[in-house]
Amino acid sequence: MNYYNNKQVIQLLDNKTISALFRLYGIQYDSIAFKLRMTRQAIVYKQRTDSWKSYEREMVYQLLKENGCDDTFIILIHTMMQNKKKAGGSK
Repeated sequence: MNYYNNKQVIQLLDNKTISALFRLYGIQYDSIAFKLRMTRQAIVYKQRTDSWKSYEREMVYQLLKENGCDDTFIILIHTMMQNKKKAGGSK
């Protein structure tokens, strides 16, 4: 059972975390663009600039949940990406 607050987990979805989760779950930008009703180029721009709006992050969160992603896994990936930044990892 998952006892995390959805709003707190959604706030962890920055561009690095979203990108890593999409790669792990094999989610293509085309499927996200369809769900969010925007172009693939708009998705790429949002990823580059980390300009996701709160309702878009919620929709990304729902898409990840539909693909079997758990809140604990989102927290784990976010923490790993933050540690990679602190350690001076590439990108």
